[in-house]
Amino acid sequence: MGNRSSAPAAGESSAEEGSGMFLSPELQAKINADFDSHVLRTEWDRYRTLHLQRHQQREANSAVRHAEVQQQTEQLRSQAKMVHDKLDEMVDAAKSKLVDLEVEVGHDVERLGKKFEGSMPPSAPEGKCLDVRAELAQCYNSLKDSGECEVFARKLDRSIFDNEVDAMFNRYDVDGSGQIDKEEFRAVVKKMKSSSRRREVLSVATATFGSLFVASGSDTFQFAQKKLRSGYLEESAEIAQHELFPTAMLSADIDRAVAKVLAKRGFTPENTLFGHSVCADEVNNRKEQLIPLMLNRWQEGFALGGLAGLPFAGKSGFGAYLHHVPDSGKLLVIFAPHVGIDEVGRIGSLQRDGQAKVSTACGAAIGAYKELQKAKKTAPDPLVVMEQENPREYDPQLKDIINLLAPRLDGIEESADSIAFVTYQMYGIIRELITACITETPDLFDFASEVAVVGGIMINRRKGGDFFQPLSFETNKKGETPKDLFEEAFGSRPDLLPVIGSKAAMTRASLY
Repeated sequence: MGNRSSAPAAGESSAEEGSGMFLSPELQAKINADFDSHVLRTEWDRYRTLHLQRHQQREANSAVRHAEVQQQTEQLRSQAKMVHDKLDEMVDAAKSKLVDLEVEVGHDVERLGKKFEGSMPPSAPEGKCLDVRAELAQCYNSLKDSGECEVFARKLDRSIFDNEVDAMFNRYDVDGSGQIDKEEFRAVVKKMKSSSRRREVLSVATATFGSLFVASGSDTFQFAQKKLRSGYLEESAEIAQHELFPTAMLSADIDRAVAKVLAKRGFTPENTLFGHSVCADEVNNRKEQLIPLMLNRWQEGFALGGLAGLPFAGKSGFGAYLHHVPDSGKLLVIFAPHVGIDEVGRIGSLQRDGQAKVSTACGAAIGAYKELQKAKKTAPDPLVVMEQENPREYDPQLKDIINLLAPRLDGIEESADSIAFVTYQMYGIIRELITACITETPDLFDFASEVAVVGGIMINRRKGGDFFQPLSFETNKKGETPKDLFEEAFGSRPDLLPVIGSKAAMTRASLY
């Protein structure tokens, strides 16, 4: 190759005889550099091709989603038109009734006017208040200011009262003497006592009905939430949720499903201590959402969770929780990370009550993911992720989240959505930590006879109620194999491979 030495040294002759050529160090370095460059270029082309393919796939998915939204929008418009047509019919019917009523009132006014003019016989069946009514009608017909007729209105009121008094007196003046004797007075007293007892019964019944209504107020809200939410749901958010959290259920349905299954195993508010490991974010504690509903059902609860839902109470906190259980009682633990979905279907975004600006949810999980991106410990994210700045030096919980999340992000570029991928990985982290708290507590069954654990993902929505994607539900008793209650409570498990992107990532997220 033009690099053979013309005067090889004596010590080099044997080497040349074996290879037939000699490469200078400079040429070898150049060849190595060219080879490395070719490998890098090949890797870059492969990554760029993969990125382009995923971009095209997302575009295609977006087009399909847009078409579905358009179709659903048209359906909602058609339903709205039907509702408006029905309302128009009701309005027309009401107007017709109003016209009939106006005619009837006009007829009555005319009759009263004739009475006032003396054209109607005085023995008309309206009674002795008819003259006063005629005067009042005449006043209203002749004057624009109704205040001028107040004197006639008061006169009519007195007349009606006098009529009622006369009718009541005549009812008890049996002998028609114009006076009430002792026996007639006894009948009056008996009637008063009867009326008093009836009022007492009605008062008690009213109070009972009121208490029942208040007691079932939560159920009423939940029923209305489920039946009426289709009228104000956010179509794009619904589509995104169904795609990425395919078997998510309303919070109230989760609460009832868990309680129904556990009731068969003897769990009651009296013998069960509820514990929860969810993010401290206020959106997870809104009225009528999962944690408040379960706290209301089980009557009290022990908070194990910190940022992102990780059980930062640790084994010491779990031990305290265990030691508070009723004697030979049961533990019920629910754990979950949370994620928001805004009205346009963006995962990790949420418009909070009282705020015009959209913010992140879960802010801690997304913040940890952004920190790992800045440190180049994960592939650049081609998806839109909200910026998250965290300049504070003292942030121990976030540092733990970053350290635990870092080794779990391989394959995120193959997922359907990066924030959904992060959220599922956060579920896996929490599940492993909760499991460690349970299995590494040696005196667990010295205090509790059974431990039930429910795991999933809380989904925060601005409208239509929050949801929960169930992912695990099992119970443990001393000396027995853990019993899986998932399908009994929630039905078939969701197929999450299209969401996560790979079986390896699903295994890391404890999705099995």
